[in-house]
Amino acid sequence: MMRATLKRNLNKLTTKGGEMNLKLRVVFSIIAIVSLALALTPGVAFAASSGSTPGSFSCGNVTPTVSAPVPGDSVITPEIPNTITIPVTDPNTLADIESITIHIYFDDDGTYVGGSYPGAVDAQHYAILEWTPDGGWTITQEGTTWAIDAANCSTPDLGSTSGSFVFSYIPGTVAEWTSDGSDISEWNIYVEVFDGTATGTSYTEDIEMAWYGAVTVLDGVYWGTVTPGMVYAEGAPSEVADISVNYVCNGAYDEQIAASGTWTGATYSATLDPTEAVDSANEFALRADDDGTLDGAVVVNTAPDNYTAIDDTGTITEEIGDTIDINSIWLKLSATFDSDTYAGTIFYQIAQGS
Repeated sequence: MMRATLKRNLNKLTTKGGEMNLKLRVVFSIIAIVSLALALTPGVAFAASSGSTPGSFSCGNVTPTVSAPVPGDSVITPEIPNTITIPVTDPNTLADIESITIHIYFDDDGTYVGGSYPGAVDAQHYAILEWTPDGGWTITQEGTTWAIDAANCSTPDLGSTSGSFVFSYIPGTVAEWTSDGSDISEWNIYVEVFDGTATGTSYTEDIEMAWYGAVTVLDGVYWGTVTPGMVYAEGAPSEVADISVNYVCNGAYDEQIAASGTWTGATYSATLDPTEAVDSANEFALRADDDGTLDGAVVVNTAPDNYTAIDDTGTITEEIGDTIDINSIWLKLSATFDSDTYAGTIFYQIAQGS
């Protein structure tokens, strides 16, 4: 009996223990689930947020840099287009540039001083070339033969930081000649590149200017009717006076003269005799001077190779030139001459002096 009672009690305990074990497992499972849920769910929720503050910076101006100007030709010639190339660099881009100014000027002592160009433009010694974004290509030399050759000027890409501006221009007729034997005089190029704040500069010196000369004969030479055997003499009929000849030159020059060797008529011809002997039929001789006097007149030779200098003291002129209006030519005839009207050509020439 006792044994049966103990067995029942043991069964109860076992059953209760089983219940207890089951309850414990349930509790542990709940804890595990809660722990898992906590792991998957954020603990404390905070809303996302951001802040802002103004920011700025300034890019400072950089002075443009300019390489030495490059002439298109080492010797510049009046009346012939030439170029000047200006290589420019600007880290703010070339669009930052407001103007490029070129001073091209004569220096008579060969001592270069940067920016020491003359105070005012001068057809003989100084011209100013300029480029601006709005105005394009200009030259400050109104009323002279200096000119800007805008069609052949060129601008680089202004969006780039470097490039070359090419100025094309025509030097004036009396831009002073530098090959005068002194080896001192020269032309200089001084350039200024302005960006609205600062100016970059550069230069090229010791540029040569070629000799230039032009001559215009303003009057014809007509003797009218003369007689065989006529000799040189002041006044008509031997002399044709007051012949006007204009000379334009950028340096020293000589006044020269020559004539065609054969003059023709309707039937006959006449021959120029530079020896002045005129001892054969239909020969003639000529003398010329620029002061209206037979004394000191020179013999006229045959063109085109034998010009004679009437005067070798000419110097640089203004652009309108020097007009000599008292030139004279004298005629001498052989003793035998066929009756006819003879025509030929008299050549006045300007030649490089020394």
